[in-house]
Amino acid sequence: GWLMSMQSAVWTPQQLNTSAEATFIGTLGVQVSELDVLIFGQYVGAKSRYYFQDLFETMEARLVTPKPTRLLIGFDSLPASAKASSTRLFGKYKRWVVQYAREQHYRMRAFQQTAVLFRNHWAHQAGVTLMLLQHAHAEYLLLTELDNVFLKVLDIPAVLSDVDYLNTMVTPTTREDLIRVVKFNVQPIALEQGPVAGPGLCLFGKELRGRTLTFTRTPSFQGTTHLATREYYDNVVVPQLLSFEPQVNEQVMRKITKVIMATSEDFIRWGGSFLLGSVGQQPMIGITEHNESLHLEPFHQGFAAVMVMIHITSTCKSPGPRPSAAAVAYSASLAEKYLALQQLLAKQIRQGISDTMFREAVMRNVSDLSPYLRFVLNTTSTGVFRATSLAKCYCTTVCGGRYGQRDFAELLPCQEALLNGARFTTNGTCQCLCSNSLSKRQHI
Repeated sequence: GWLMSMQSAVWTPQQLNTSAEATFIGTLGVQVSELDVLIFGQYVGAKSRYYFQDLFETMEARLVTPKPTRLLIGFDSLPASAKASSTRLFGKYKRWVVQYAREQHYRMRAFQQTAVLFRNHWAHQAGVTLMLLQHAHAEYLLLTELDNVFLKVLDIPAVLSDVDYLNTMVTPTTREDLIRVVKFNVQPIALEQGPVAGPGLCLFGKELRGRTLTFTRTPSFQGTTHLATREYYDNVVVPQLLSFEPQVNEQVMRKITKVIMATSEDFIRWGGSFLLGSVGQQPMIGITEHNESLHLEPFHQGFAAVMVMIHITSTCKSPGPRPSAAAVAYSASLAEKYLALQQLLAKQIRQGISDTMFREAVMRNVSDLSPYLRFVLNTTSTGVFRATSLAKCYCTTVCGGRYGQRDFAELLPCQEALLNGARFTTNGTCQCLCSNSLSKRQHI
């Protein structure tokens, strides 16, 4: 198919070469796979074994698949510049992966066939994608990454049943409701404020209700766990990957979803992505490598919500698309809470430092709020302080630079209570915002 005629002005012949060291465990016989599960692996040293084991444990505990299903695990080659010691360790790791995958295949009996594939030539995640697709044959693909774990049950037959049900109702005038991708969320379902949020944000939030499940439209692409049609990858993702130098899939797709996707017609052409669940639903997927990322903390989600409100009020105007009322209301509520807390924290900070020091520490990282937005968010604040800057300033001045010892799991309920109006002692607030070194949690 398309692999035989792959061409790219920016990929080298070696990068286009999808040859691999392949180990196949089990056979399909004459059966046709209902689903192919594709795992993107990357060797990152000693942690790689733990990620691999965690993923298999979470698949066994929380992944429900149709029969028959195949599992394909793909790894990139090390770049040519890799040290000899890294190459030796990777060789040892590859042997362990094959042995572990074989043991789990026969113990779990969840997959009719398991394939372990190691690219012969380095080509980043995009190259691993092409290699995995060469060996995948099912109509539906479940794609995930080595450091992803499932926090809730992923019942793929139930999802596919509702997707098929909803897609049969699509007409020529409702083509934007065709589901091609189902994403499983790593953050609470809400309007997303990325570093280059574009007009696509205005398309967020329309809900489709199936027999038992709800799907929320999103313009963005994610490399973490998602279910997609093979057609979507062949016609949308692969051509985009080949248009840029090999890199992370999400970075390449962002050029569509955050730059040029502005209308319903754009969504029909390049989108078709929906999150499983309604606005406000808590994460279904955890990322092992970044389980303490700032973007998961309620305090930083509140700041992101303010930035979302700034963006949509300036960008999403009639007669163009606008986010759903439920999505806007959710973000507005979070934004209002953040601004109220911001005023309280700023007042405490300013009691201990001069106006000049405050401006240098916080005011350099401020975004203006329009009079309209101040009215909508019920605030007298004329601007929003970046969460990281505000927290650092508070921890340095009010808390004396001292950090608490709470772990990440304790930050979530504590910050949520703080945003909801609970008032702690100064020491309690310091523990809540300054637990451990703030810099150690910065993985956004």
